[in-house]
Amino acid sequence: MYNLHLAVVKAKSPKEACDYVESEISEYGDDNNWRTICGAVSEANEVFINDKDGSYPPEATETIESINSMVKGWFNVDDYILAVKEIIANGETDFTKWDRHEIWLLKKYADQLYELCDIPKETFNVLENSYYGYKYDEFGVTNMVNKEEEGQLYVVFISMHS
Repeated sequence: MYNLHLAVVKAKSPKEACDYVESEISEYGDDNNWRTICGAVSEANEVFINDKDGSYPPEATETIESINSMVKGWFNVDDYILAVKEIIANGETDFTKWDRHEIWLLKKYADQLYELCDIPKETFNVLENSYYGYKYDEFGVTNMVNKEEEGQLYVVFISMHS
């Protein structure tokens, strides 16, 4: 499965931001679980392409506002939620009768609800908030900002394969 995970860092340049994220997640993954650092968007909406062959490079017109909209879209009802809600609506609430796939759907639904608990859904700001933080195999946002670092904030696009 491919997914996009975003990392927010403070750096002096977009290349430095991409290199920092690569270093931070260097221990993550194996031959079957790899990543590509595709590029970055600065807080000033400057776009940098690090790897044009990655699955999720930032668009040339990408902005922090468009990234916020994209992430907010990840909060919406998805297939996991719809499938679980349909099963429950049909009256099946005895989880011991659910099959393995249905339990997995329920787990994914519960995980998403858990992640959304502390997120300001309407005012989500990718430069300040996290969503599925440090869970690189999920569509999410990890805030790695070191406030002592000099530079500006960058949202680094990580194409994950897991």
